[in-house]
Amino acid sequence: MLNLKTLTKKLLFLLTGGGIFYYLGHLIWVNWREVAPRLAAFDRVWGGVAVIFGLLHFTFCVLIWEVTLNKLLVENLPIGKGFRIWSVSQLGRYIPGNVWAVIGRMQMCRQENIPHSKTAVSIYLEMILVIAAACILFLAGLPFWPALIPRAQIWLLVALIPLLLLSVHPKIVEGLLNRLLIWKKQSPVKINLGWEGLSQLLFLGILNWLISGAAIYSLIRAIQPLSWSAAPILGGIIGISWLFGVMAIFIPSGIGVREGVMTWLLSYHLPLPLASLTAILARLLFLLVEVIFLAVVMVLTREKNN
Repeated sequence: MLNLKTLTKKLLFLLTGGGIFYYLGHLIWVNWREVAPRLAAFDRVWGGVAVIFGLLHFTFCVLIWEVTLNKLLVENLPIGKGFRIWSVSQLGRYIPGNVWAVIGRMQMCRQENIPHSKTAVSIYLEMILVIAAACILFLAGLPFWPALIPRAQIWLLVALIPLLLLSVHPKIVEGLLNRLLIWKKQSPVKINLGWEGLSQLLFLGILNWLISGAAIYSLIRAIQPLSWSAAPILGGIIGISWLFGVMAIFIPSGIGVREGVMTWLLSYHLPLPLASLTAILARLLFLLVEVIFLAVVMVLTREKNN
């Protein structure tokens, strides 16, 4: 029998995620005459390029975490096991709560004799850097969006970029991490990271969002022409959309929330029905890529173990 808390979460999921998907689907349906020819003329070559960029995006996700754990926290985890742990634990994102991927990764790392505290620190640090990278890339693209925000306000927001860069200073990162650890009732830690190491991880995070933007760009090109200059902007769009999806902790993998934010932001560059279509296709693209990535990792790591 469902308790009140579980029932509330399910209702929030249905009302929020389901409601947004219904709205996006309705947009596509009422504009089907405009959308149908685009789907019928879907360019498989550009679709294949989108899949390749998607696979590269997931590869960088694993590498960013492994660099954090192995190089910066001095834990000797073989790269094959790191890929397997990250890929399998990501399945937890589809369970309400947005914490099961973290718990799964911690448990799998524990089987490799890595303490929960070390894994938790690497995950928190990874999240801080990835969020900072998404915000920086999004803010850097705002000058190309005069219709989104008045230009005077845009430059005020862009001026926040140096503050975000400062936010990954070792002292600030360590303080933020320890606040998170104390909140989770874990012992504070000392992070032996220099400014150079954190800057390199931040750069990898920004590069990874650009790669995901290239995947979305390729996906859009599969249904309609689009200027190359839009690719960096798309990286910021998907980064911020992902962030809103993560904040919706009661919705598995931010389903619906991510698509709603992406549709809104893409609508400044594409007709609204095509923006909605792109957001839904992006969800399907990354779901397909995740399945392919997991299958490849499982096969390669199994062969290596055998």
